[in-house]
Amino acid sequence: MINKKVQSVVEVLGRGELAVIPTDTVLGIVADAFCERAIEKLYKVRRRNEKKPCIVLVSDIYLIFDKFSILKTNSLEEILGCLWSSELNSREKYEKLKTTSFSKILDKVDLNRPISVVLDCFDEKLSHLHLGTNTIAFRIPRIDNLNGRFVRDVLNSPISAIIAPSANLEGESIARSIEEAREYFGLEVEIYIDNLEEPSKNVSHVLKYTRGNWSILR
Repeated sequence: MINKKVQSVVEVLGRGELAVIPTDTVLGIVADAFCERAIEKLYKVRRRNEKKPCIVLVSDIYLIFDKFSILKTNSLEEILGCLWSSELNSREKYEKLKTTSFSKILDKVDLNRPISVVLDCFDEKLSHLHLGTNTIAFRIPRIDNLNGRFVRDVLNSPISAIIAPSANLEGESIARSIEEAREYFGLEVEIYIDNLEEPSKNVSHVLKYTRGNWSILR
């Protein structure tokens, strides 16, 4: 059943349409990150501030460097790989990170939470994502719950990157069910998939990396 739902979402996103799906944090309204028309529609439907970039969910770390013009360094690759690892527990991540440049903020970051990272991106071809800020926030969804596994399955497809703001109108409460999401978006969203288990009550940490320095935004 889940596979059929994933396939349906992938088909909808592949046509440049919108979907509401579970993520590793909360229900999200999502669009293919490489489809400008879909992103424009999402901003309009969600009434999102047009100067506010969305977090991009990706399937793997290498996509960030290969498709989004992010400057790759061994240090950054190592730290991101550790932060987003599904194989390491929080203690193992802590031990690896404490010897890196991330150590300056390590004790202030909850490694058990989903973590999004803002990175510099100066590619004008990606201005539909960074909106002139020259930064994009990325996250590889956690897979320690069914909702996270679902969105990872969507990303392990030709739709390898999506923008995924929370499922609500700008300034309103986040939808906790597809019924609430439908009240916001109605027929503007083609497919609604409900949470597969109780969603997280926390949004992700948002960290920023620029010129070798790490900081906490949220």
